Amino acid sequence: MAGQSFPNLRHARLFLMVAGGASVHATARHAGLTQPAVTLCLAALENFYGVALFERRPTGLTPTKYATVLSERVARCIAFLTRAIRKVPREADAGPQRIEKLLRALTVGQLVALVAMERQGGFAAAAESLGVRVPSLHRALGGLESAIGVELLYREKRGARLNTLGHEIALLANLGLEELRLAAAEVKELDGLIEGTVTIGAVRASAGGVLSAAILRLSARHPRARFSVTNDQYEEMLLELRAGRLDCMVSTARPNVPADFTTEELCQTDVRIICRRDHPLAGRRNISARELATYRWIGNPPRTGIAIRFRAMFEEEGVTPPEFTAQSELFELTRSLVLSGEFLALTVRSDFGTDYEHQGLVALDRPVPNARRPIWLICRHNWKPTRLHELFVETLREVTRRHPA
Repeated sequence: MAGQSFPNLRHARLFLMVAGGASVHATARHAGLTQPAVTLCLAALENFYGVALFERRPTGLTPTKYATVLSERVARCIAFLTRAIRKVPREADAGPQRIEKLLRALTVGQLVALVAMERQGGFAAAAESLGVRVPSLHRALGGLESAIGVELLYREKRGARLNTLGHEIALLANLGLEELRLAAAEVKELDGLIEGTVTIGAVRASAGGVLSAAILRLSARHPRARFSVTNDQYEEMLLELRAGRLDCMVSTARPNVPADFTTEELCQTDVRIICRRDHPLAGRRNISARELATYRWIGNPPRTGIAIRFRAMFEEEGVTPPEFTAQSELFELTRSLVLSGEFLALTVRSDFGTDYEHQGLVALDRPVPNARRPIWLICRHNWKPTRLHELFVETLREVTRRHPA
């Protein structure tokens, strides 16, 4: 079920013991295996990652530089899985031997099935996403429930969905699997090969400015690097970031960012009034709120930062804010309407790169209350970036230093 995406979890755990200094003989005795069986497991792991993890010497096995990188990632994986097991109420205070027993019972296939259920929301969609039959998914999830001794799903006549505990364990399982995936990238980086994908959650303001400038620069330096940019609601992107499905966010930030995230201000952007080039107000100065209220507006949903600034712009001059002709967070729709008529709209303008989305539009010479908006880099507190991730963050800082707010 796991396909070729992840190594065998048992092999990884045996490797961690040997990399930590245990002999093959001691590892085999601890795991209840023969020495040849442990040796075969280590060889399978070397084959999976395509590198030699140990130097075979008369005195025993000596970890290579690849083993050092892999052992850090495997240890992090096991730590996440241990946290997942401790989510089970009766296992919250389990001792090392009990945790070890439960870890032995877990398989990558079970964890992949759980993560797929969390993402897809049902058996049919999860099975399709993995390219397996529904009965196979049933067996994997049933095996996981038996292994840890607790139900993870609500089973109903028309299907099933994860319960609260299932969602919590799925999040930690995905973080654990992500460590094994990132290990493959770090192994290649040791040989100077910078490749892989940086997954980023972004608001339009950053995607049209600082983010595009960083991607342009880093992709020129490392052509094998890939970038996957997601645009979604702020809260949804935080959930994806917490689950490890996003590496970072480049976004405006709401107050009280949860403690499991770190934030770093990159730059600031401006909220401006936009119109088409031949609009009657284009090029004018000293435009009053009362005059602005006579035109049709394209607006943003209530409670968004731009909507709050829109209301303040009129209320500070004692003018009732006009109702929106249309309301949308799709800038493509806003731009099309503004270019087609005498509409006005508020948008975030960036000083980074070429803002192609605003071609054909002009910003009015009229201030907007609290127009400056910071753009933040938001990461998981427990994130361990690869070298490619580090280069991406360094490039974000580089382009913002070159274009001070």
